[in-house]
Amino acid sequence: MQDRPGVLVLMGSGETSPTMVEVHRSVVRRLGGRPRAVLIDTPYAFQENAADISSRARRYFARSVGLDVEVGTEIAGADWVFSGPGSPTFALDRWTATPVAAELRARVRARDGVTVLASAAACTAGIAAVPVYEIYKVGAEPHWREGLDLLGAFGVQVAVIPHYDNAEGGTHDTRYCYLGERRLAFLERLLPPDAAVLGIDEHTAVVFDLRAESVQVVGRGGLADTSEPRDRLAPLVEPLLGLRERLRERGAYDSADELREALAAGGVSIEDGPDGPRWTVRG
Repeated sequence: MQDRPGVLVLMGSGETSPTMVEVHRSVVRRLGGRPRAVLIDTPYAFQENAADISSRARRYFARSVGLDVEVGTEIAGADWVFSGPGSPTFALDRWTATPVAAELRARVRARDGVTVLASAAACTAGIAAVPVYEIYKVGAEPHWREGLDLLGAFGVQVAVIPHYDNAEGGTHDTRYCYLGERRLAFLERLLPPDAAVLGIDEHTAVVFDLRAESVQVVGRGGLADTSEPRDRLAPLVEPLLGLRERLRERGAYDSADELREALAAGGVSIEDGPDGPRWTVRG
């Protein structure tokens, strides 16, 4: 459709709650008429109650949004596509083994249609995805999975972290999609130097108008981009890292260590590796 808008919506959580109704309505209104709407059930398809989840979602969109939704993975040509909770890695494994991954990338890059990814599905949208189940539930070491990189064509290199302000843990840290601060800091160091974490709070949506190249944040919470403090500090930190390397080359290890400790006191962590030092900003 020549006049179909191009919109990508990423939601931190609450995708079928009252808080997100107006977000859904606002993007559906842009489509006009009777849009073909598809709910991709892949992220939760492994669950015994998958059919019930789909049924409840269809009722929500019908009653609250006025949208008649079909369930499946035949998304070619769809006006509106939605996917939500479940397992990011389960979804990625199946989407990359079928045309779904390529079709999601194609519709975003073509700035065509409305694509809404929430919770687990939102995790898949960046260059890297958090394997939430494997880390939080099974105890796997923190690691990334390759994501769909939906925003790469627009020069945005991010890993999307929904549930960014989650507080369910009570006595333990479940922020940052149940990773907690320690594991998120470790994962940030594994990202490419030009990439950042895009954190989306719960009951919050980031609406990318792909044609206007504008971004709007709506809902209860906010948006966190960990690239911002790094960008501000880079002109200071990079020369100091160069000085530290020169000190080490001269054998002045005590001075180099003092410089590293001074940076750490200022919130900059340095990790030495085979490709040289990497630095991150602690929250």
